[in-house]
Amino acid sequence: MMQSTTPVSIIVRTTGVHLDMLAAALESLISQNHEDLEVIVVQDGGDSAAIVMNAIPRSNKKTINFIPIEKGGRSKAGNAGLEASQGRYLGFLDEDDELLPDHVSLLAAKLDATTDVAAVYAQAYEIKTDSQQSLKTLNGSTGASLSGRAQFSKLALMYKNYLPIQSVLFRRKLFETYGGFDEKLDAFEDWDLWLKFCETEGFLAIPEVTSLFRTPHNRAKLYARAVRHEKYRPVIRAKQKNMKVNVAGMDILDEHVSRMEEQCRDGRFLYWLRKIRRLFQPGGA
Repeated sequence: MMQSTTPVSIIVRTTGVHLDMLAAALESLISQNHEDLEVIVVQDGGDSAAIVMNAIPRSNKKTINFIPIEKGGRSKAGNAGLEASQGRYLGFLDEDDELLPDHVSLLAAKLDATTDVAAVYAQAYEIKTDSQQSLKTLNGSTGASLSGRAQFSKLALMYKNYLPIQSVLFRRKLFETYGGFDEKLDAFEDWDLWLKFCETEGFLAIPEVTSLFRTPHNRAKLYARAVRHEKYRPVIRAKQKNMKVNVAGMDILDEHVSRMEEQCRDGRFLYWLRKIRRLFQPGGA
């Protein structure tokens, strides 16, 4: 696949508190082998991240812009970055996550080559840690699990968000047509955005791991994170009731089987599930 030369903008949201992690995130962007890259750092309240910005080395075609805004939440910060962006392809990287060097180039090249899809995504490693060390130094020494889905499914995305925010690159027309984040959401805002984008537009998976993201290892932190997420889940579910999703009966059955396979590894149980599925196929029995 040819190297893409399409201008790309990546938006980094920060609170200005975790400066070591922000520095690692920005270093992962400067290390991207895609040259025409605009990095937009939006601080949600204050300008303490300026010290990190000034220390990051610049390259010829990579630019870094810093936008401090009044405290308004994650979604407002993301929208400020989207509004300021200039790239034809857009993506996000939160301050505690990191991209591998070929992330942007792989996804941009796929968008260049696949004109009938509006967004592409790759898989990612989820690293459970409470350390503020760079994820690249932790990967391999800490439990890392693969996140993402090898084939895009709108139905599966309605069940749960399997697209980590940094794993997606999308065409600018999606933002211009459908808008950005719902600023009433302070969690699941990325899930809501993907659902809005994919209702009428195509998404495509790339079977590569191109990023790392962090989730808490500490049980108390995990619980607090889950409580915050659950506050917004009913809002997402209410929005889904108005979504237009055209799926075949076999797609629904496939998704149920897939979800059961995730939750149950009993060989005989899966054998009968697959046998029932074959009954619905033409000529199946």
